[in-house]
This record gives sequence, structure tokens and C-alpha cells, in this order.
Amino acid sequence: MLWHRSANDIAGRVRLQRSLLSNALRSLKPGGTLIYCVCSLEAAEGEDQVQWALDALPELELSPVRADELPGLPGAVSAKGLVRTHPAMRPGESDGEWTASSWRDSRERVKPFLTHCAQNPHCR
Repeated sequence: MLWHRSANDIAGRVRLQRSLLSNALRSLKPGGTLIYCVCSLEAAEGEDQVQWALDALPELELSPVRADELPGLPGAVSAKGLVRTHPAMRPGESDGEWTASSWRDSRERVKPFLTHCAQNPHCR
């Protein structure tokens, strides 16, 4: 199925993502972890939102994902440690998504959530 979005649709989603991320950040405890994931390949909904958060809150630290943490998804992890899947990686299973593990905590505690998000997409 092919999806078509207008500039107004995307602008509305960008505002929604900013609101959701702002609320999540207010709830984040010191030393906590927030995994930001969107079912969109629009940079304005993904990377740009994380950059806004990092600029607005200098105490946040991006926690890069390592490619070996997501076996079976070659090419999904960027050089910066950000995760992006696209439909060709899992034909018929996903429309694509973008993920950033943006705030540091124990790697072992975060890993199961990243693996679950990558292996069980909710965009089918």
C-alpha cells in the first residue's frame, strides 16, 4: 500500500512529535533512559526532534546503538549509532522507522527494548 502525505500532514506530525518528546523528557528521571522511536522516515519527525532535545537540554547525552546489538538488520545502524529501518529491509513487514536511544543508562538494561523495537515493528 502506498501512503501519500501532504506538507500539512507532516507539519502536524512534527508538532505532535515535539509535544510527545517534550512530555517524555519532563518525566525522565536523572540517569534514566528514553528511547525515541517514530514510524516515519521524515527527518523532521526523527533526527531533527532529537537534535532539538539535545540542543535544548545540554545534560542529555546520545547513547549510540552498536550494529552488533541488532543482528539480522545489516545497514540499519548509522555511523552515529542511530537506527533507521526501511521497507526493503523486511519486505511486507514494515513501512520503515527511525529510532534513537537518546539518553544514557545501563546498556544491558536498554538493549532488550531496542531489540524488541527493531524485531517486532508495529507498522505492518
